[in-house]
Amino acid sequence: MQAALFKISGEALELATLYSATIRDIDSFKRHIAQVQLYYRDYSDVILESARKWMILGLNLMHLLAQSQLSEFHTELELIPLEARKDIYISYPIEVEQRLMEGSYSKVRKAREKIPSDYYIYFMDTLVDTVRERISECSMKAYKSMPFKEAKTLLLLDTDEKIKAYAQKRGWSIEGGENGEIHWNQKVGSKQELKSRDLIEESLGFATELERIV
Repeated sequence: MQAALFKISGEALELATLYSATIRDIDSFKRHIAQVQLYYRDYSDVILESARKWMILGLNLMHLLAQSQLSEFHTELELIPLEARKDIYISYPIEVEQRLMEGSYSKVRKAREKIPSDYYIYFMDTLVDTVRERISECSMKAYKSMPFKEAKTLLLLDTDEKIKAYAQKRGWSIEGGENGEIHWNQKVGSKQELKSRDLIEESLGFATELERIV
């Protein structure tokens, strides 16, 4: 009887966690994920392992990546057995994190096409937005302007309409249309303009690595 009650309570916490992710209520998600983690830990010897367990824990890993909480990500990952890391729900955020560390941002965006569950969509989109903002900040420091077509690729945007909307959001101006350039509309210092976008990706890689070390 007691085991049955524990099972029902656990399922309620799991569903609440998934619902929070669905409605994008991060405060609620963090509250419920903390509770469900305690449930998994404290009652593992009383009830059978939940079929949702690795999806829930993988979802938490994606949440930590999306929030740039890399230290917490690795702390949580250490609590997951090596064998369980082969599960698609766990291996997916591990792979995404590896791509981030490599600076393979286009692969991070493409990873969205093979998410293991629709519950991961929000956190994956948030992560891509975070990466895009970092690339934008670095680009503005490295370039005076950027060709429209190159910016679309570098900023992980797949249509002209999306880059135009993003430029408007950032207060950038586009001169010459799709064959022209994007200007940041900010004061330019005396720093020498970098000539290759590869240098941008390299510097982002260094910055990310430094964040992890610190």
